[in-house]
Amino acid sequence: MYFDREKIRLWLALVWVITVGFMWYGFNVGLNDPNKIMLSALDRLENSVIKEDWEQAGAEISLLNNTFIANKFIIRVSNSPEDLSTFRRELNEAAVLVKNQEDDVITQIGGLREEVRTITTVFLGI
Repeated sequence: MYFDREKIRLWLALVWVITVGFMWYGFNVGLNDPNKIMLSALDRLENSVIKEDWEQAGAEISLLNNTFIANKFIIRVSNSPEDLSTFRRELNEAAVLVKNQEDDVITQIGGLREEVRTITTVFLGI
């Protein structure tokens, strides 16, 4: 089978589109579970802070951190460094507030929720 320049370009474009499609699908599947786990942990964290159950709030912060660490590779590949550092900063601030048993952690939960959605959305800038 003889390939001229236009046929090769067509095949390369087709392979590129198929590869991007598979990559998008893989990221969607890979980030679906961390998204659900982290958002439900944030809901439980909010309820724990409202009830002033600081031990449970600390456990939810640990769950958020562990989920992030367990899925760090796929989250890093699909996000910019700025998004990751913003999420880590928000999470660390919330952890310090929970450790010191301060009610101000409620204000951090909204930002954390938005950051979780940001880091678990595939190709956010597109």
